[in-house]
Amino acid sequence: MERTLEMVMVQVQDLKQCADELLRIRTGMLRHKMELNEAWVSDEIEEINDMIDSLNRRARYIAEELCGVGQDIIKAYEELEEEERLEQKKVV
Repeated sequence: MERTLEMVMVQVQDLKQCADELLRIRTGMLRHKMELNEAWVSDEIEEINDMIDSLNRRARYIAEELCGVGQDIIKAYEELEEEERLEQKKVV
């Protein structure tokens, strides 16, 4: 399958959009956590807060990983292009 820079950038942009969506979800969870803490006083709220915090950490981690994968894809593309360029030079 032929690789093009455009195809690579579309994939990277898709990953970035997924990461951005995760960060939006994370922001929403934090907002709901605040609202929940204002409206509900109970012994269970601490455990609920811990679960929300755990989900937020996971969402942030996954978003960071997605962005890292995007950068890895670009780097791999550049390395493959360089290898192909060097191979073509050898042929000529």
